[in-house]
Amino acid sequence: MEFVRHYVELVNTARMSGDVSAVLALSAPGCEGCRSVARVIKEIHDNGGTYEGDPNWTIPADGASLVNEDPPIVQAYIHTQEVEVVRKAGGEPETWPGQTTLNEFTLKREGDGWKVEEFVIR
Repeated sequence: MEFVRHYVELVNTARMSGDVSAVLALSAPGCEGCRSVARVIKEIHDNGGTYEGDPNWTIPADGASLVNEDPPIVQAYIHTQEVEVVRKAGGEPETWPGQTTLNEFTLKREGDGWKVEEFVIR
């Protein structure tokens, strides 16, 4: 579960910096959910977009649990605040509502560490 918390921290860091390399480094090549999150972050930054408000994901202290061991699957409740997003410089803002979603991370061991093999919002 700590790996998933770390992964979410990397997503938050990428959202603020536009650098998705750390997120992609911990994502398996076939993880479409991972790639989708990274792609949106990169596109917003590359196009001069901005966030108004706090776009970070948070997992409450008791919000993550291991639901399967082989393969390891962690379910985590992720909270977001309402945020205004401008996807490109000069573009119209759109509102991303604050919400809580149940997210599922399927993990796989790779070398001495872990990678996210699949990421889905339930």
